Amino acid sequence: NPPAGTQCILLPLGGQTSHSLIIATEHEKYRITQLASGEMAIYSMDGAYVAIKRGRIVEVDCDIYRVRCKQYDVTTEDFNVSATKSAVFDTPDLHGTKEVSDGTSTISKVRQTFNTHTHPENGDGGGTTSKPNQAM
Repeated sequence: NPPAGTQCILLPLGGQTSHSLIIATEHEKYRITQLASGEMAIYSMDGAYVAIKRGRIVEVDCDIYRVRCKQYDVTTEDFNVSATKSAVFDTPDLHGTKEVSDGTSTISKVRQTFNTHTHPENGDGGGTTSKPNQAM
């Protein structure tokens, strides 16, 4: 539903202007002007857009990005997420085929330390034990 003042290209079907097909719309106030030759975009009057840019780049700018589908597959060399507030995965099973790291250690290293850690008893049998002698 284009805002008031929108220009458009109409194709009158059968030569009848009362039965026309809108080919394209454009509004000078909301037009994206930063596109280079060969680039294209669809945009809203709120400033959201999807642009296909040179260098095989697809750029999306919006407040909320929703995808609803039965399966979502991504194949990429690198996958980078930068969330300034939080990242939430609401799923019954989060599966990784390789390693999970937090910048300090990995799940495999933590598991290995936990599975093999020992610590001596304090005193004679059954007493309170000291902290583990291997830090997690």
